[in-house]
Amino acid sequence: MKLKRFATLSLLLSIITALPVATAGDARQAGTAGAASSAPAEKDWIKRSNDNAKILLEIEAKFSPEQASSLGVEGYDEEISDISEGAQEKQRAAVAEAIQKLAAKRSQENDALVKQDLDIMIDDARNQQQGSLLAEKYNVPYFNVAGTIFGSMRALLDDQIPAKRRAAALVRLKKYTGTEAGRRPWTEIAKERTMAKINQPGLLMPFKDQGIET
Repeated sequence: MKLKRFATLSLLLSIITALPVATAGDARQAGTAGAASSAPAEKDWIKRSNDNAKILLEIEAKFSPEQASSLGVEGYDEEISDISEGAQEKQRAAVAEAIQKLAAKRSQENDALVKQDLDIMIDDARNQQQGSLLAEKYNVPYFNVAGTIFGSMRALLDDQIPAKRRAAALVRLKKYTGTEAGRRPWTEIAKERTMAKINQPGLLMPFKDQGIET
């Protein structure tokens, strides 16, 4: 359940790209005398909304770098997700801090459209955070190691990817396999996490085709 944690990259990217533009087209133009006069205000509110979305986007990218890289977020090609014990708790703490920042911004914001975007981000972050807590409480941890590594490598080695980015695939692979100094193989960490709770009564076992959960 890789991107069911917290606000997802796809949601945040939609806020940064599609959502503000669509809202501006619908709401701003209705109450203005002309497109020229409304343009500066539209650009200002869109920029503020984008900046707000980046608060959560940076956290999601940090904890799901493979997904961030595949969506074109720069700076994460060589990074891999942390699946060690406590990683979820660290991300929840980071998101909780981000929610506080977004709530503070909302309390000082006067633009209804920026407030609307803030509400979407805050609500989604809270819902996904609660989902993470429930999954950790009721599910046996499961990691689709092979599928995740395959997808990670394919995203960087695709023919459409610039050649200069492909070298990052080897860096990632060394981290996955534990051959980089200070790293343990993902397979060992994943096995330990699963085996630690696989016999715990009341927990739900992984289902067929389940994706990675971190």
